[in-house]
Amino acid sequence: MFRPLTAALSRFGRREHGGMSIESVLVLPMLAWALLACFSYFDGLRQANVGIKATHTIGDLLSRETAPVDAAYMDGMDDVLNFLVRSPNPARMRVTTVTYDGGDEAFELGWSHGTGGAAAFTDADLPLLLPHLPQSAGGDTLIVVETWVDYPAPFVMGLSSRVLTNVIVTRPRFAPQLKWADGGSAALTG
Repeated sequence: MFRPLTAALSRFGRREHGGMSIESVLVLPMLAWALLACFSYFDGLRQANVGIKATHTIGDLLSRETAPVDAAYMDGMDDVLNFLVRSPNPARMRVTTVTYDGGDEAFELGWSHGTGGAAAFTDADLPLLLPHLPQSAGGDTLIVVETWVDYPAPFVMGLSSRVLTNVIVTRPRFAPQLKWADGGSAALTG
C-alpha cells in the first residue's frame, strides 16, 4: 500500500528538472530587497555628502565676507544652499557668530539668524553650540553654519526618511569678524 507512494516520492526526489526555477523563485525576493536597500543607502550617503559640501561652501562664502551682512544677504545664502543641495524639500540654515572672551574663558553670542524656518540662537541656547566649538584664543570670532535637509528615502527598505544635519565652524578670513548690518549684537530671528 505504501510501496507506490514511496516509489513516487523516490522518483520525485531523484529528478532535477525545474530546480533552477524553484531556486530563482526563492532567491529573487531577497535579491530585489538587497538591490533596493543598497540603492537607498547609496542615495542617502550621496545626499549627506552633498549637504556637507554645501554647508562648507556657505561657511567659506561667509568667511570671505568683509562687509556687514543683513537679512537679504542671508536669504541669498539660503537660495545658494537650496541650489546646491537640490532636495525636493527646502533646506533650513542658521548662521551664528560667537566670540571667545579670554578673560571670562567663555564664548559670547555675536548674532544669529535663521532661514527657512530655523530659529535664531539666543544667549540661553549658546551651551548647545559648545560641543561644536574648537579651542580659541581671546578675541577670536567664529562663524557657525548649521544646515538641515529633509531626506525622503526613495524606498522603505534600507535607509528611512530622516533629517540630515551639518554643523560647520570657520573663522573669518579677511576681516576680524562677520558683522550684522545694523551693528546689533542681539539674536535676530529669521
